[in-house]
Amino acid sequence: MQRILYITKSPLSFSRAYARNMVKTAEYLNREDDISVTLFSFGKEQKTKQEIFSEKEVQIPFDMNIASKKRFLIKELFRRRNQFDILYFRDPLLWRAAWLVKKWWGKRIIFEVHGSEEWGTKTPWKKAVCFADGLVFMTEKLRRYYNPIVPYCVTHCNGNDEEQKKAEGADVFAIREALHFPKEKTLIGITGSFQWDSQDLLFSILVLLPSAVELVLVGVKKEAVDTVRKKARICGVENRIHIITRVPMKDVFFYTLSMDILINPLVISYPGSLSSKLYEYLAAGKPIVTSPGGANDEIIEHGKNGVMVDPPTPENFVHAIEGILRDAAFGDALSHYAAESAKRYTWGSRARCIADIIRLI
Repeated sequence: MQRILYITKSPLSFSRAYARNMVKTAEYLNREDDISVTLFSFGKEQKTKQEIFSEKEVQIPFDMNIASKKRFLIKELFRRRNQFDILYFRDPLLWRAAWLVKKWWGKRIIFEVHGSEEWGTKTPWKKAVCFADGLVFMTEKLRRYYNPIVPYCVTHCNGNDEEQKKAEGADVFAIREALHFPKEKTLIGITGSFQWDSQDLLFSILVLLPSAVELVLVGVKKEAVDTVRKKARICGVENRIHIITRVPMKDVFFYTLSMDILINPLVISYPGSLSSKLYEYLAAGKPIVTSPGGANDEIIEHGKNGVMVDPPTPENFVHAIEGILRDAAFGDALSHYAAESAKRYTWGSRARCIADIIRLI
């Protein structure tokens, strides 16, 4: 039995993609007969384990160690040094702790690589990659960027097991009614924190679209709502936007089901710049219009399961959106292939890929 300690200093109770990624990865790795994973958070958690399991839709509970206050990383690793064989982490800022675990106690290390220079420095990423015994990359471009010499796998960073079930036979109009969205309007939408997306680009797109088209923003931080409304007011589209603040991850998917077209104006282009929301978009079975980012083209095939807008100008986005609205058959084909593509990206297939690396090292 391979005993894995999967560590994070970021709260797992947050409604963020990284938290769902970690919880679901741990859940599905624990389904492997020869692997046991403890997910350990050093951050201050605001919810109970049961609440986190419910929000992340965990079907089979597993060993998740959380606390209502922050804990000292090295102290906790020392206390648990005889309880694990492999340390798994994805936050590059934890590289020092991981290196000490390897140096002091001879533990094997797996690092999940999801970036390169996004935080303004290459150092943490490079350090973590250089001493890890195994690597998990979220894009092929990242794999080429680092050119690893240790065992590795390239796998998706999000999964669709539950979403595919929800999408089957969904009544769009009933969902819109429940969410208090207009039934007669064309809704284009985007989900997420908008950390890497351009709000200015979004509103510029909306200005150029017919007045019957409205924009739904799901996941806006409460402190950013006034700023978003002000920008929309300046652009003259305040009455055409619907702002939804943070909601539990399991509820976000219902918002995607209510929309006609899902858009993704990612504005960064690092090797790891892949929008995890695209996996959820695919599972919703809706037409997708996205910018290339750095690696969005690894999951979106232009003209097949989505439309790639390059360069990502407002005019090009509008051209793509209007093309889908004019050609119902094209939109239906995009929706069909999006749903088919989603079947490849399950939490189970992700876990099996990682499990192979665990066994190799």
